[in-house]
Amino acid sequence: MNRFLRRIFWFVLPVAAAAAGAEWGLRSIPHQLGYKAAYMERHAPEIEVLSLGLSHAFYGLDFHASKFRGFNLAYHGQPLDRDLELWEKYADRLTSLRAVVISLSCWSTHHRLRKDGEQWRVPFYTINYDLPGPWYAFKERYIIAYPSPAFRYLKHALSPGDIRAEGNTPQDEFGSYMALRDNRRPDWDRRTAEGAARGHSDFSPEDAAHNREVLRRIAADCAARGVRVVLYTPPTWPTYHEHLSEEIVTLTRQIGTSLAREFPNVRYADLLKDKRFTADDFFDASHLNYDHGGRKLVRILDDEIAEDPFPAK
Repeated sequence: MNRFLRRIFWFVLPVAAAAAGAEWGLRSIPHQLGYKAAYMERHAPEIEVLSLGLSHAFYGLDFHASKFRGFNLAYHGQPLDRDLELWEKYADRLTSLRAVVISLSCWSTHHRLRKDGEQWRVPFYTINYDLPGPWYAFKERYIIAYPSPAFRYLKHALSPGDIRAEGNTPQDEFGSYMALRDNRRPDWDRRTAEGAARGHSDFSPEDAAHNREVLRRIAADCAARGVRVVLYTPPTWPTYHEHLSEEIVTLTRQIGTSLAREFPNVRYADLLKDKRFTADDFFDASHLNYDHGGRKLVRILDDEIAEDPFPAK
C-alpha cells in the first residue's frame, strides 16, 4: 500500500508543479483588470463618474471628452452582479463621486457570467480585484481551471498584432477600450450583427429578475450616499437592433423606466435607436467606437448627470 501511495505521489508531484508553474505564468501576464484595480487603489477618491457594465460601456466611452473626471470599470462580458461586487468593494473610497453610469443593454438585462459560457473570466476578477472567496473554489480562483480559454489567452497575449485579444486590448488611462473606426471590419454592419441580436434576445425570466434586483441594490445604495445613477441602453446600428426580439427590447426599457420611477436618484436614457449616432460612430453593429461614438455618448451622459435634480453630496 505504501509503495502504491508513493507511486501516486511521484506521479502527481510533477503534474502539480507544472500546473502551479502554468498558473503563475498566466497570472504574470499584464491584464486590463489589473490596471483597473491598480487605478482604483490609487485614484478612487478623485473619481466623479464611475462607469459599470459590459463591452458596450467598455468600448463606447471617451472620458477625455467629459466635463467630469470619470473612470471606466466596465469590461468584456461583465454582468451586473459583478458590477455590484465591484461597487461594494470601492463605494466607501469614492468620496468625490457624483454619478454611476451603467449600460443596460438587451444583453446585460439577463446576462450572467457563470451561466453564459464566459465562466472562464471569473478567476481574472478574483485575482486582479482580490475579491473574497474560498481557497478551494478552483473555478473561481485559478485560470488553469479552464485549459482551453487559458491557452487562447496565452496565445493572444503573445501576439501583439491581435488588438482585439484579451491581454492586448488598447486601454486609455481612464479604462476605456480604444476601439477606433479605422479598425472596423469591412463587413462590420452584417457579419455577426444578426446572430448576436438573436442570441441576446434569448433570455430566462429568472436571470432578468435577478439582474433587476442587482440594479435595485446599486440604486438604493447610491441613493443613500447621495449619488446619481444613470442607466442607459447603448446605441446600436440597425443591422443589430432590427433583429432583437420585441420582448427583450420591451423588457429592457421596462426595467430602466421602472427603476427611474422607483428611485429619485435614477435616470434612464434609451439610446438603442438614437438617430444622433451615425455609421461613423460605430466599431461594429452593437458597439460604439472610441474616437467618434465614445465622445458623443459621454457628452450625452454628462447632460443626464447635470440635469438630474437629485442633489449632489
